[in-house]
Amino acid sequence: GLSQPLAVVVLDLLSAHAAWFTCDAELILTPTDAARARALRCGVPIDRVQVAGMPTRRAFMEAAAWPRAAARAHLGLPQETPVILLVGGGDGLGPLAAVVKSLVARCPPAHLVVIAGRNQALATVLRALPGPLQVEGFVSDMASWMRAADLLVTKAGPNTLAEAFIVGLPMVFYAAVPGQEAGNVAYVVERGAGLWAPRPEQAAEAVLSLLSRPQARAEMAARAASLARPEATEFIARKLWELAANHSESMQANGISPHRAQRATGRASLHN
Repeated sequence: GLSQPLAVVVLDLLSAHAAWFTCDAELILTPTDAARARALRCGVPIDRVQVAGMPTRRAFMEAAAWPRAAARAHLGLPQETPVILLVGGGDGLGPLAAVVKSLVARCPPAHLVVIAGRNQALATVLRALPGPLQVEGFVSDMASWMRAADLLVTKAGPNTLAEAFIVGLPMVFYAAVPGQEAGNVAYVVERGAGLWAPRPEQAAEAVLSLLSRPQARAEMAARAASLARPEATEFIARKLWELAANHSESMQANGISPHRAQRATGRASLHN
């Protein structure tokens, strides 16, 4: 019964759930060619699906233009020591604590920064650990932290991946939601921009290995940057506006008042 046009913005890179690919949508925007191919296999008409990339905040494009030294100075981080950034989403969920403990136990030659998010219990546990470990709660300037880091240790959430691509940050994945995020891991690992290390000890060893191989780390960073689509947010916004505007024009052509048509434009539905 929905009268407004429906648009779907898909975020997962490869193995997004089939439920996103509804043939009732007037427009489906996917992050990659592989996700577009999946939409077509699910029966979406070819003229209703386009590759758009993944939306990110403008702050990440701005941070990408910073020298890493400037980002570190802004955050008060050491300039000469490698910085490893460990994250678990805004709520600090998953096996992040076990990954951090395993890495701290190996005394890596690096400055470790953990973003615990809103998980205060996790932050308390981690702050009790010995060693050069900096624990932050929820931060609003993640773009600066990513730009300052040499390596990101994370679960394979699509938003984090899109942000890391823009700032050219290599990744170690310690977890992925079965099914939908498994494809994110495969996409990044196959393109040489990250490593899959699904157990805490594996993640720690992957970090140590990359710390000892700065050239390999630099190559991974370049490959991560090559996957970025910094124009995606603007492209997606433009496509959604065009969809709503075309619907408004169609309503007016069918004799519906401009006021009602404008209201319909403002209510174009977005599912993401």
